[in-house]
Amino acid sequence: MRNVIFRSLNRWGSSINRGEDISEHLQSLGYKSKYWDGEILINEIGVNRLPDGIKDSIVVFLKEIPDDGIEQLKKNNNLLILDVIDCIANNNYTIKQLCYMINKQKWVLDGLIVPTEDLKNTIKLLCPKLEIEVLYHHWDKKHLQNIEYYCNNEYEFKLAYIGSPAGHFHKEQVENLTAVYDWEKMTTTSPLYTCHYSVRPKDDLQFLYKPNTKSSVASAVGANAIHTRDNSLIDILPHDYPYYTEPDLKSVQEKSKYAEDTFDSPIWHEGLDMMRSLKERTSIERIAGFDYVNFFRRF
Repeated sequence: MRNVIFRSLNRWGSSINRGEDISEHLQSLGYKSKYWDGEILINEIGVNRLPDGIKDSIVVFLKEIPDDGIEQLKKNNNLLILDVIDCIANNNYTIKQLCYMINKQKWVLDGLIVPTEDLKNTIKLLCPKLEIEVLYHHWDKKHLQNIEYYCNNEYEFKLAYIGSPAGHFHKEQVENLTAVYDWEKMTTTSPLYTCHYSVRPKDDLQFLYKPNTKSSVASAVGANAIHTRDNSLIDILPHDYPYYTEPDLKSVQEKSKYAEDTFDSPIWHEGLDMMRSLKERTSIERIAGFDYVNFFRRF
């Protein structure tokens, strides 16, 4: 079994989730794995100066590929995988640019991790020799740290958008919608809100290629979510989920009112049942312990 190394060029939220969290869970299962975001990697083998010290491993690059060191990693019999996370959704690079770099072997990759089936199928047509898989974004257990405190409060309808301002569509146009932009407050207050909010314009890059993070966070804290039918949810949240919405302002406002009117009703709890299944499907136990392991076994 090869060592698995998750490589990030910077330390930010999704690098921790998609690198450090996954790596630690793989370690808990007995696999040799490490998260690396510095010049020196310290693992159970010792101290490796990079990239010369990394051999016969699987290296998962998070979001981007470094400008140097790739040739040495390949010479050392490493398998190289890129996890695009939200880079295509955020237009850091396009599908065409990504496939050009792969096919011209500027990025010498063996595998690719993507957030949606549509993206997987599109890239597979352009890069047929590449191993590609959809690995869903797990929910972060830090969202549960204050959940007992909030569960002891009165159960009432509270609607919130939790995320960066750039992804908040229809700002200040949806009644009783709170916005939580502060990174530190996102994980500590998410259980306070019984209904989360994630609306993206249809055919927008975020609608097409953004990971399932917001919906899974809502499921983790026992909330429903007013959500557009993003591509990331097609196979993990049923099409008849009661709080799906069209992205136009009128539909969003009507769905928000509908969610408040049906709060704690049989319809509300039907939605929560679907979210509980989503919570299980996107737990780190399932994502890391099953999906990642099976993907790595292909190599």
